[in-house]
Amino acid sequence: MTPLQQRAKAFLEMSIPDELVPNYVPGSIADMMIGNYVVGTELDNEALALIEISSMESEAAADRYTTADAKAYFRECAAILSAIAEEIG
Repeated sequence: MTPLQQRAKAFLEMSIPDELVPNYVPGSIADMMIGNYVVGTELDNEALALIEISSMESEAAADRYTTADAKAYFRECAAILSAIAEEIG
């Protein structure tokens, strides 16, 4: 497992920040794309497009929340997605 896969796996295993719990929907596109990357699924151009969109959405979501934990969660998600996109792009 590569360092990025390890980082992505750790992200998927971390607890959801309290501020997100009321509106959290498991199985988001971001979570699915990160999960696919962790297990080594080959990601094509369509997946790359979804990863790039999810990264932008995660970065925007960080600005909508007030707690440091929620902001950090979305920024880490965006950073992982960006790194995946860079690797497969």
